[in-house]
This record gives sequence, structure tokens and C-alpha cells, in this order.
Amino acid sequence: MSSGEPVRNDYGVVQYDEVTETVTGAAVWSESSTEFDQNQERTNEVCLVVIQSDVDLSAIDAIHWNGRKWEVQGNPMPFQTPFGGIGNGAFGGKLQQFRMNRVEG
Repeated sequence: MSSGEPVRNDYGVVQYDEVTETVTGAAVWSESSTEFDQNQERTNEVCLVVIQSDVDLSAIDAIHWNGRKWEVQGNPMPFQTPFGGIGNGAFGGKLQQFRMNRVEG
């Protein structure tokens, strides 16, 4: 994961210093992969990620997973089980879920 404190550069653009944290035990699965035509070679991939709730993550973060950089879509929310309840981890920890997006091309 990458995030950091916002800093304005000489042109007034907000930039973030990169801070890296390693997270293990995440569940990641693909939700969609779209290939755009119209004489472009561009793809958009979206994955759902479930991690422990004690991981500090927000919509401004980036994820380095499987050798590629992904953007976090929105802030993480409590994990919803397929049966409608709030899910707990296998070892008793609370879980959070978020989507990550990668556009290439």
C-alpha cells in the first residue's frame, strides 16, 4: 500500500510522499475486466479485496499487487458476508472490503 502526507509542489499541485506497508492475508478476486475498443488497446480491471480492519487504508492509497499498481476505489467498508451480516475473520478479527481498479493502455 502507498500513501503519505499531502505536499504542494512548486506549481500548487498536491502530491503525496510514498509510504509502503506490507499486508498479508488479503483475499483478492476479480470482479470484471473490460477491453475498450474504438482503435484503443485499453483495459480496465476491477478486483474486490478483503483485509483485516486494522489496516489503515483510504481512497487516496495505491496497492502494489501481483507486480502491478492498483488504485483504491473509495474508502474501505465493513465486509458483508453473502448472507447479509457483517463478517469476522477466521481468527476473530474484523474484516473490511474495498475495490481496486487498474487501467492499462
